[in-house]
Amino acid sequence: MKSTGSEELIQSPADEIRALLEFCELPLDDACLDAALLPPAVQIIGVWRNYRDFLKPLFDRLDS
Repeated sequence: MKSTGSEELIQSPADEIRALLEFCELPLDDACLDAALLPPAVQIIGVWRNYRDFLKPLFDRLDS
């Protein structure tokens, strides 16, 4: 599983979901790969930045 901090999950969800499930030693379920339920990547990449101030305490805890 990649941990580069970029948004691979949005750009290639099937690969990242497979890797995440494998890392967690969970079985693959086809429903997990139904990317048709996700909005187009261009609509969601970077949206978290709108909530940066609210997420700061979480980021601070994760960094420590």
